Amino acid sequence: MTQQFSSSLALSLLVFVTCSEAALTVKVGDQVVLKPGPVTGDITDIMWKHNEDIVLEWDGAEVTYYKQHLKGRCELNNRTAELKILSLTLEDSGSYTAEVNRMVQSPTEVLVLASVPKPTVSETCDPQEDYCTLSCDGNTTGTGPVTYTWMSGDTEVSSTKDYILTKDAKEPSFHCVLNNTVSSQSSEEFHNRFIGNYQMLWLLVLVPILFVLGIVFYKWKTNTGTKTWGPGTSAETKVL
Repeated sequence: MTQQFSSSLALSLLVFVTCSEAALTVKVGDQVVLKPGPVTGDITDIMWKHNEDIVLEWDGAEVTYYKQHLKGRCELNNRTAELKILSLTLEDSGSYTAEVNRMVQSPTEVLVLASVPKPTVSETCDPQEDYCTLSCDGNTTGTGPVTYTWMSGDTEVSSTKDYILTKDAKEPSFHCVLNNTVSSQSSEEFHNRFIGNYQMLWLLVLVPILFVLGIVFYKWKTNTGTKTWGPGTSAETKVL
């Protein structure tokens, strides 16, 4: 009984290891080479499946294609049974299994993801403009899970999609980085409006002050540079 249980457990472990899936994550437009695993002896026939559908068969003489959307994008190596798929699309995601010499091989899970777009930064502020919310925007259809990172120069300031910008922020500008497993893109620099507002406020205060000071200096300079002479005197007359 114990020996039978041990044999069953060993068989279960063997099936688990043999049927465990390899996983590949690739980008739309890239190519992938699917390997069936170790094959002993001469290869006499090959069949590849995508999920439950037959992709192609090789009977030792010629290749027959069944999935038309892959025809023209597949290359079969009949010496190794490897399958190369070119110009990958989102529809190519799924489980691929080879059958070589009538023996089913371990499946390979392929996940095709779209590249993330170049993100844009949008800004919304409260009515009093005490704070603003910066949002990292981009169409993430087909990209799978994405992450967001807010940077100021080379310093990370946040790892959320939205970043709350307050008047206390000293950074002059920000940009967001959009990532997924196969790609990364950064937005253009976005200026910190609060630093700009403070600079404008100083200008509004300083310009009138400088203007008034300029007028005062001009009048003082004019008065000190002009002499007043009495009646019947001239610049050449000496007063005794």
